[in-house]
Amino acid sequence: MNVKNLCGKRFNHLLVIEKLEKFDGKKTFYKCECDCGNIKIIRADQLQRNTNKSCGCFKEKHKILLTEEDKRLYSIWKKMKERCNNPKNRAFFSYGGRGIKVFEGWSKNFREFANWSMVNGYKNTLSLDRIDVNGNYEP
Repeated sequence: MNVKNLCGKRFNHLLVIEKLEKFDGKKTFYKCECDCGNIKIIRADQLQRNTNKSCGCFKEKHKILLTEEDKRLYSIWKKMKERCNNPKNRAFFSYGGRGIKVFEGWSKNFREFANWSMVNGYKNTLSLDRIDVNGNYEP
């Protein structure tokens, strides 16, 4: 199978973040970040054939994770990460391209972001913003 650079591409719940050295000298592997925050190493041919939907958590976590109350906040969290981490995102130039990052605890864990948001007055009528336009997404 012909392997091109898959960095920045999304396959279901997985975002390809880094091409890795060939472990066995034959197959190409990529480091992928799942929507739940887990990191998984997956062969390129498996990504291209779409055999991996998530890090393995989809059946166990994703359906439990997203209650009706969480759906909007989860979408906000996912878009925040995409703007800062995915060079193929159309807003990347204004965020990640300028060096704006997402607080590590939030980047890796939706529940941590959601808990902080709820404690600090999140409501479905609000939007996500930063106090300093040049600052990071952080508590």
